[in-house]
Amino acid sequence: MKRTTIILLNLRFSDFYSDELFRRVKEVHQVRFVAVLDQHFKDRIGNHVLPYLDKIYSLNAESKDGFLAEFNFNQLCEIVENEMDQTDEVKIICTDEFNLLHAGHLRKKYNLSGNTDLDMIAFRDKVKMKDILKDAGVRVPRFQFLKAEDSFVGLSNAIGLPFVIKPIDSCGSFGVYIIKNEADYLKFYNESENATTKFEVEEYIEGNLYHVDSCMQNNKITFISANEYSCPNHDYTKGKSLGSIPLDERSDLAQSLTGFARRALIALGSKNLINHMEIFVTNDNELVFLEVSARPPGGMINFIYPINHSINLMDMDFFMQSDLTVELPKNEKKENAFWVMFPLMSGKINKFNTPSVKSRYELTSFRKVGDIVLPEECNSIVGKMAHAVFYHKDKNILRQDFEYMRTFNLVEMAE
Repeated sequence: MKRTTIILLNLRFSDFYSDELFRRVKEVHQVRFVAVLDQHFKDRIGNHVLPYLDKIYSLNAESKDGFLAEFNFNQLCEIVENEMDQTDEVKIICTDEFNLLHAGHLRKKYNLSGNTDLDMIAFRDKVKMKDILKDAGVRVPRFQFLKAEDSFVGLSNAIGLPFVIKPIDSCGSFGVYIIKNEADYLKFYNESENATTKFEVEEYIEGNLYHVDSCMQNNKITFISANEYSCPNHDYTKGKSLGSIPLDERSDLAQSLTGFARRALIALGSKNLINHMEIFVTNDNELVFLEVSARPPGGMINFIYPINHSINLMDMDFFMQSDLTVELPKNEKKENAFWVMFPLMSGKINKFNTPSVKSRYELTSFRKVGDIVLPEECNSIVGKMAHAVFYHKDKNILRQDFEYMRTFNLVEMAE
């Protein structure tokens, strides 16, 4: 039997794989599992995954302006070469946004199967992404690459006010600035003067935000689902709770969103990828593309797909990237669900409130009464006070509770 090693590049989302995946793959295919981990996540591997890992490489990732980090590519090459000496074939699996291009570059360099960095660059570079879609006739915000010589007046004339400045290759609303006046622009300039990242400028879109998650295999979409966010992601960094709930797939809105997403994915050349796309619906009911990633959605979104659709997007992504298959227990759909993530707010935590909902819910807190939260912890959607999943058989009741949770304040901060 051919010996296969699977290298999991930054296994920081292990909690979202199904309970039986690693055990069954190991049992059926006798693969060698190797994890490459950022030091920050080395003690966070799920217990349903950890026992099946044959080796863990722990690296110090190179932080990008204080946010999540990329690995050193030369160190990754050493790991791949070491593993290639011990096995017949190597496969690389990566669901970490910041290392997707490294994964693709490694596949190209060592002639490994799967998407290369050239296949995925349009899903990482937000300027290239929108250039392609604009040429394909997909509505995107007005945008441009931010150059050193750009001025507030020039950008205001080209893009309009307000406008948004954000990194071309980040995620989690990190480094996003809403520019309403010249003072905002100067604040951005002063805070980013020594930043190593590149920025883009784009039109500020007002409206409701949705995410469409899909699986595309051999240029054919095999799964797609439209979901409504409780607020735009950037509002989370301003103190609003963030969550999402699936739309009725038969509704006109869901059909419009999934149709829009299909057109965008085809234009971007998605062939064998799980995609997470975000789309605005303006107050005039116009659909406007925001961004898309070449990976399963992050965080709590992954928890609700097995409940609402009896599928696990992380598992699907694993099978696509590894080209392996195993039979896994299927989740029987019994309830519907939505998720909510509660933001960190600076100051001292005085009290936790209890939501008044009809749905059953499971809430996990990451802070406690008396804890002090620093302002710098509140500038992205990675940090959180708590998260929760809400369950109910009745979709109408679930929707009512979702609307209630939009404005619910979980914590009270001391004055």
